[in-house]
Amino acid sequence: MRIVLFDIDGTLVSDGGAAREAYAFALEKIYGYRTDLRRYDFSGRTDPQITHMVLGDAGLSADEIDAAMPRLWEHYLAALERAAPGRVRVLPGVLPLLEVLGADERVMLGLVTGNIERGARVKLTNATPHPPLRGTPRPASLAQGKLFSPQAGRKTLDIECPSSASAGEGGPDAERSEAEGPGEGRSLNDFFPFGAFGSDSPRREELPPIAVERASRLNGHRFKGRDVVIIGDSIYDVRCGVPHSATTIAIASGKTAAEKLLAENPDHFFASAEDHDALLAAIIG
Repeated sequence: MRIVLFDIDGTLVSDGGAAREAYAFALEKIYGYRTDLRRYDFSGRTDPQITHMVLGDAGLSADEIDAAMPRLWEHYLAALERAAPGRVRVLPGVLPLLEVLGADERVMLGLVTGNIERGARVKLTNATPHPPLRGTPRPASLAQGKLFSPQAGRKTLDIECPSSASAGEGGPDAERSEAEGPGEGRSLNDFFPFGAFGSDSPRREELPPIAVERASRLNGHRFKGRDVVIIGDSIYDVRCGVPHSATTIAIASGKTAAEKLLAENPDHFFASAEDHDALLAAIIG
């Protein structure tokens, strides 16, 4: 069995600038900070990490930043819920890929993203278009199937989970996340019953073990390093998998240039999710 962990921005969806707009609004509201955020590359960074980077450049101390961060997220989420509808788009090839993986009993789908959880769920709820999806995504708690052997000769390790994962399968916002899906039809959220988020840790390399622990709680399987597949569009998506011996798949569907992604030596590289058959082979083996 494999656990397949997707990044969101630039991998599953493009938000049309909605998140950056909402974030700029919240920064000004809470910290009085106003500047052009386009000079920053947020790719692959966690939301708390981005906040420290931006406000640290403005001269604020870490303590000052942390003290007001809960209020920052309140205003950010409210603004994102206003900005996201009609602007978040599913990237090419993503829906067919998720449909196949979601129906495969050898696979559990989850998220590893720098977004705080509620922000991630808002984006996935609003991702369009929402054509009728074939079948019903299989709940991860029912995932069963043959254990996939790691690639011959590749080192594998049990991934240990930091204590921060004890919040539960979907973290403190799990009930809200399930309720946020549209009443008619379904959203991308339905493919991802669990994950690890920037609200779990500001350090992206700590997120894969949190997601793995939550997956194990859902189906009782103990995942080893190469059974964990991390898919993303930034160098940090690749780097966060390396300490845990995970399989890394880089997709040049975001802002990071293909050459830069290839320089990180991911296990697999693709120009987009539209390379369907090859991508499935890399994920499932």
